[in-house]
Formats: sequence, structure tokens, C-alpha cells
Amino acid sequence: GGLGLDQAAVWADAASLCEEAAGLDRQQLLATEEFRQIAAAQGSLKYTYTFGVGLVMLMRAVGETELSPPPRTVTSGITAWCTALDLRFATRLASDYTRPLSIDGIGRFDFYSESGLEDASLVSIGQEGSF
Repeated sequence: GGLGLDQAAVWADAASLCEEAAGLDRQQLLATEEFRQIAAAQGSLKYTYTFGVGLVMLMRAVGETELSPPPRTVTSGITAWCTALDLRFATRLASDYTRPLSIDGIGRFDFYSESGLEDASLVSIGQEGSF
């Protein structure tokens, strides 16, 4: 892959995490080794769009429904998770969640699909947020 990661291993890890999350609630998932490592980074993790999509997919897997804050409130699933994990990008993630990124020829990140990507053939070119 472009980041020096093995694509098959990344997909296998993602599938394993989603499968594990499906049988857990929020607190149980946050207590897993993977999430303990994120919290241990103490806010030093850099935000990537892909990380955000994965995190939201895991939030949904454990039953989070109110991910973005309604108007005039400051609490949401995204805010609560970012606080619990000491992540400093709740506002950015909430923004990305409400306006998914589209990459011409590849597709659009989709917070609802199983893979996290909507097929490029379904995405119109030149949408806001596209590359």
C-alpha cells in the first residue's frame, strides 16, 4: 500500500475488530487492548480520515446512534469517545462525519457501509469534499 501497509493485513485487522465489537458495548470495547493503546497515546495520535471512518464504524457496531451533536449541544457519541480515548480531534471527526470525503475514481468514505467505502461508480465527480 501507499503507506507501506499490507492491504490484506489491514482488511483482516479491520474485519476482526468489527467482529469483536459486534458483541460488546461501548465500555467493553474501550477496555480492549487496541483501545487501551489509543488512550495510552495521551492525545498524541494524529488524525487521519481513515482512522475517523474506522472509529465511527466501531462506534456504530456497539450501538452508538447519536454520533454528531444536535444544534446547540456539545455532547455526542463522537465527543464522548474522543474524551474517553484522549483524542483531540472530536470537532474534526464530527465535521467529517457530516460531510463524507469523496476521492475521484476511488469512491466516497461511507460511515454506514460494511467496508467504509461507497463505490466510485456511485459517486458524482466534483462533489464538495472531493479530491
